[in-house]
Amino acid sequence: MSDPAIQPELSVLFVPSRKLLRRVLMSLFSIAGLSWFLLLLPSSTINQAKHDIFKANQYQLYLLLLTLWGYDFRRQSKRLEWLIEFSKDRKSISEITKEDVTLAGKLSLFEVFTKYKGSSAQYFHIIFTWFLLIASVGQFIRQLILLFGSQV
Repeated sequence: MSDPAIQPELSVLFVPSRKLLRRVLMSLFSIAGLSWFLLLLPSSTINQAKHDIFKANQYQLYLLLLTLWGYDFRRQSKRLEWLIEFSKDRKSISEITKEDVTLAGKLSLFEVFTKYKGSSAQYFHIIFTWFLLIASVGQFIRQLILLFGSQV
């Protein structure tokens, strides 16, 4: 995840947050995948109506997770594209510092969960990331309530 060509002060802006986001995403995808086994419960535990609703909701969960993964991938691509473009015009990637990023007004490209001081960006990308994470966890909890709750 961390490229040795990138300055440590620059990689500290986004690498720890992306590692955390990646771990959370992998965990949520794993839980979502394993939760399909809950459909193998005996029919006395889960009726056909719950089974059908569970499957429909499971697709919604995957939609949220894939959207979050795609959005993070897009932001990472934009970040790397900017680093490459900046290195073509001015200095090599290994020489780019946090000050260069701040002066170029691109600090927002390095934000994942929080907004950095001096960033010119709006809060949309941070709110969107948090919304998708919380919605995914909420959808999974909703699935458990559906399966193990008393009413359909």
